[in-house]
Amino acid sequence: MTVLLFLVAVVALAGIDQLIKVWILHAIALEPTRSVIPHVLNFTYVENRGAAFGIFYEQKWFLIGLTGFMLAILIYLVASKRVKNKVPIVCLALISGGGIGNLIDRIFRGYVIDYIDLQFWPLDQFAVFNFADCLVVCGALWLMCYVLIVEPMTAKRKGREADAE
Repeated sequence: MTVLLFLVAVVALAGIDQLIKVWILHAIALEPTRSVIPHVLNFTYVENRGAAFGIFYEQKWFLIGLTGFMLAILIYLVASKRVKNKVPIVCLALISGGGIGNLIDRIFRGYVIDYIDLQFWPLDQFAVFNFADCLVVCGALWLMCYVLIVEPMTAKRKGREADAE
C-alpha cells in the first residue's frame, strides 16, 4: 500500500508541475515577466537549458540520463521496501515528483520551464526556478534533517530506554 501511495503522490506532483507549466506557457510566455506580488514575486518565463544555476548548459542527454538514473534509484528504494519509515518515503516522493516534472520538460521540450522569480532582498538576485525545483529542494532538505537530526535522536532515546530496562 505504501508503494502505491508513493507512486500516486509522485504522479500527482509531476502532474501539478506540468499543469502549472502549461498555464505559464499560455499566460506568461508572450509577456516574459508578470508581477504577481509587487516587489516580492514575479512570474518570469525562462527556458532553462541546463541544471541548477545553469550548470551543464546544453547537456540535455546527460541531464536526462542522470535524472533517470537517480529516479530509478529512488523508486527502487521505495518499491523494494528498503525505506520503511513514512517520513523518508514522503521526502523521496517530493524529490521524485519534482525530478519527473523537470524530466518531462527536458524530454519533450529540450529545456525546463522556470518561472518563479523572487524580488525581495536578499533573494532578488536569485535564479528563476519552478515548482518541481521546490519539490526537489524541500524533499532533500527534509530528508537531510530527518537523517541527520531526527534519526540519531530517536536512536539515542531508544538506547536510553533499553538501558533503563
